Amino acid sequence: MKYGCIIFFCFLAVTFANDTKEEIKKSHESCQNDPATKLKDDTLDNLRKGKPVDDPNLPKHTLCMNVVLGIQKENGDIDKDALKKDLEKEINDANKVSKILDACGTRAAGNTATEAATALSICLHKHLGHEGHHDHHDSHDQHHH
Repeated sequence: MKYGCIIFFCFLAVTFANDTKEEIKKSHESCQNDPATKLKDDTLDNLRKGKPVDDPNLPKHTLCMNVVLGIQKENGDIDKDALKKDLEKEINDANKVSKILDACGTRAAGNTATEAATALSICLHKHLGHEGHHDHHDSHDQHHH
């Protein structure tokens, strides 16, 4: 499967404020230290550059990060309460938070845990892609190894 930047760092880097970015960075490092969820070096480079990525560990890495961040359980179920708290840190509009939770907060029937993680990331990116866009340019350096 090929994944573009949309799934991963672009969403993470652009969407969240600095304190959340720090948590995201730590969760990424934690998942990179596990051989089962470690991404290849060129995967990280390609994600940063917005190139398509073909790394079998990307969905596992996405799930791992979501679990470490507390927005998803190991089995793939989404923790709506935790997701709501994270969204509320970033968005001051209760209606918008509610719309995003309605759209993204439920795991599709039949989705595996990794499919659910990927779908959650895509959904959040779609709804949040323009939030916090002002620091988009510094964000690329935050994940440099």
